[in-house]
Amino acid sequence: MKRKCYKSTCHSFARYGGRGIKVCERWIASFNNFYVDMGERPEGRTLGRIDNDGHYEPINCRWETPSQQTQNRSTTKLKLEYVEEIRELRARGMKLNILSDLFNTSMTNISDVCDFNTWK
Repeated sequence: MKRKCYKSTCHSFARYGGRGIKVCERWIASFNNFYVDMGERPEGRTLGRIDNDGHYEPINCRWETPSQQTQNRSTTKLKLEYVEEIRELRARGMKLNILSDLFNTSMTNISDVCDFNTWK
């Protein structure tokens, strides 16, 4: 978390610190503070931010499943409210490339939504 936000040589820096994502002062000051706020990491979960554009802070972080992590990626660029609309339009015959342009995401993401590979 700290490396992604503050170490410019980190391969993920551009998507975190480079976008202005920060870690709250309380967590920077002490791992114990982080542990008190977040608790022990449940098995199979990783730290995620609820708002992908928000900072690492208690109000915006949770322990997420891999599925939640996938849905929260900025590269996914889909919100839950669009999923049913995408599926309905696809069922009516709208082509993947049109849906991709309409929802500003990749055809792979559209296909995964329509095939229930994501957003189950």
